[in-house]
Amino acid sequence: MLVLAAGTKIEKDVKTRKSTQVDVITLEVTPTEAEKLALAATEGKIQLAIRGFKDTDDVLTRGTTRNTLLASYSPKKKIYRKKTSYTVEVIKGTNISKLKLKRR
Repeated sequence: MLVLAAGTKIEKDVKTRKSTQVDVITLEVTPTEAEKLALAATEGKIQLAIRGFKDTDDVLTRGTTRNTLLASYSPKKKIYRKKTSYTVEVIKGTNISKLKLKRR
């Protein structure tokens, strides 16, 4: 997304009748990006990270959901696997043999 402008704006709170400064960022977005920003605004806070002017390379990510985002902050469960082996029956013509395979 291209940042078109960044600055502050003074707004008056209707309830308290006090003026406060608000950060304002104007972005150039596609309709799809606008939908994502609108959803993010209704779900919570939006935080922006502005890159350098010459840093124009696209960065591809897999994206995230609320569940995967929150799951990344929880401690990871350790998975314990039992050392198991498998027995495979090999049939060659009329000969039958058993082969024991270990799991790595």
